[in-house]
Amino acid sequence: MFENNTRDAILADMLALVPDSMDKREGSIIYDALAPCAAELAGLYADLDTVIAETFVDTASLAGLILRAKERGIEYREAEQAQVLAEITASGEIAQGDRFILADGGLAYRWGGSTADGGGQYLLISEGTGTEYNVSSGSLIYDSTSALVSEAHIVGLAIPGRDAETADELRARYYNDIEASAFSGNVADYRERCLLIAGVGGVQVRRAPGGNAGTVGLVLVSDTYGVPTEAAVKAVQDYFDPIVNGSRTYEGMAPIGAEVTASAATGTGIAVATAGTEFESGVSAADVQSAAEDAVKDYLADCVAEWADNGVCYVRVGRIYTILSSIDGVTEPGTVSINGGAQSVLTFNGDAIPVFGSLTITEASS
Repeated sequence: MFENNTRDAILADMLALVPDSMDKREGSIIYDALAPCAAELAGLYADLDTVIAETFVDTASLAGLILRAKERGIEYREAEQAQVLAEITASGEIAQGDRFILADGGLAYRWGGSTADGGGQYLLISEGTGTEYNVSSGSLIYDSTSALVSEAHIVGLAIPGRDAETADELRARYYNDIEASAFSGNVADYRERCLLIAGVGGVQVRRAPGGNAGTVGLVLVSDTYGVPTEAAVKAVQDYFDPIVNGSRTYEGMAPIGAEVTASAATGTGIAVATAGTEFESGVSAADVQSAAEDAVKDYLADCVAEWADNGVCYVRVGRIYTILSSIDGVTEPGTVSINGGAQSVLTFNGDAIPVFGSLTITEASS
């Protein structure tokens, strides 16, 4: 708004107000007196531009946006640590705080003192935060001296880590909150609060199956748009309506009289197969396999996000064909099928969501 108020422009305006009978040339007394003032004023105008930008949600920096979001009760999503399940064989006792390093990648985890699966597995907490720590398998190197460890490896991801929210993500949540006019106990509020819980990326809010008024069902998907972990589902259940020894405590965030049941969406494996796929010269199916799998996984994640928003999603053969066509090295995907059938569209509603199962690429005969 004030970008034209530069030092030179301000100085020119000042000198224009000085009578021409006075020496206004550079180096004169009046010039040298006004030049520093013009520089200071230019700096103030630049600061004022920043203040105005921070005033509006569209232009605010992340720091300013966090403050604006707080005005609506929207909390910023900090980066979070991951928790992984590990099987450890050792002589002696593993001590709380003992450190393990992932052999492939160097990521470090520490034992926080908790176990799972009746004590047979250790729950390790990542030293850092973010999605890079979301590892479901891999060998670990013991980096402490409390015990003599002969074998240690990760066998599952208990609670996914999360990257810190970006300004664009927070801005989108801010506007969604305005559009939804969320209040305690309505669908928008349940959804917003679910998405604040680590490991949850989407939710369908509905009356619990067979339930009466006041019964709420929350069907969850993970923040990677797959089947959520048991720990994430339990965290949602405990937040809204804790169940202890089979009985509801009614001490959660759910409104009085509401009974909330959190459950995981049911994953249906999607096996994609191609026949007669043609490649560029020197390229084989093995060369494109990884990129093709990632592209199909991204598409299925988009489908699950649609399921969470609309209650239904469709996996289309035509869309997968187009995705495979865009892979570098593929000139013609050939015939594409899903789960060995001839159908062109699979519909997912209710609790069912599509999850990646496999991708088999069969090259065209020479």
